[in-house]
Amino acid sequence: MNAASRLIASASALLVITACAISPPSNRPDHPQVLLLMVEGGGFGSGVVIADDWIVTCAHCTPVAFAGDLPATHQIPHPFLDLALVKVPGVKSNGLRFGSSPKLYDRLFAYGFHLADHFLKTEGYQGGRPDLMSCPIIHGCSGGAVVDSRGDLVGIIAYVIYTGTANGFDGYALPHISGYTPIGDTERQWIADQIELNTPAK
Repeated sequence: MNAASRLIASASALLVITACAISPPSNRPDHPQVLLLMVEGGGFGSGVVIADDWIVTCAHCTPVAFAGDLPATHQIPHPFLDLALVKVPGVKSNGLRFGSSPKLYDRLFAYGFHLADHFLKTEGYQGGRPDLMSCPIIHGCSGGAVVDSRGDLVGIIAYVIYTGTANGFDGYALPHISGYTPIGDTERQWIADQIELNTPAK
């Protein structure tokens, strides 16, 4: 490599390094804020912080008594979906955003509290129906987050489709298919409307 070539190569490397150095930092959260829910009567589930003082979860995970260590004060079930908004004064949003509807085989990630014991992230793909994915989940993840490869919320974990085994059907067998409630434009509008209706004017 002659001197001119070395100079060009060095300048190119400097441009790459400079471009990386001045790139604006990402303001995306590392993962969605998912809280362990304690349900009245002794059940449990997961919930996603969607805005300051508000979480979204499954309707079958309500009525919520506590989200994390904070008491829930207000429950708003969706009129026909397995979806509910829960007011939990004191929770703060980390800026989670909504994503567009995933396409077949798009990569998805699921976050929830498996068996109310430990917080896990699993990954898989979008299934052939809008409400199916291959991310493995276990009891306790209901109400947790389904996000796309950008980290944007696309759904709320709802159920496991039991897997056929030699001994019958087993909801804990892996791999398996999981169901979720998609969060599309209509669901987003319902969430926004309910938060506005149930937030006192300042």
